[in-house]
Amino acid sequence: MVIWLMPVYLRCVAGNLYTHARHHSGMMFQCVRCSFVTANRSHLTEHEQTHRSDQRTCELCHRDYKTVKSLINHTRKYHAQTSAGANYLARLQACLFTTYSVHVCLHCISSPVMNCSVSAVMIC
Repeated sequence: MVIWLMPVYLRCVAGNLYTHARHHSGMMFQCVRCSFVTANRSHLTEHEQTHRSDQRTCELCHRDYKTVKSLINHTRKYHAQTSAGANYLARLQACLFTTYSVHVCLHCISSPVMNCSVSAVMIC
């Protein structure tokens, strides 16, 4: 039996190839407030939330978190077992989905480009 091991960037999503290429090309995304650097724009968007002064408060136990993602992780770990926690988690996840940029790039399907200018943003 022969086992073919593909690189991670080929096993997952096609966009991971571009992320992988960014590591080699040096075309990284950098935070303007600190030294954080990443190959993924979405990781930078998540990181930038840590610099915000406002907090996200859990409606169930009133703990504060810097990011929506942290609040989701907290809710999943401590509250998802109850029906109120499950409903709250579903609302948070829906909000997270609509808060981040949704990138739609039809012309990149046939001819990939590194710097696409087509994007749409949905606000929660």
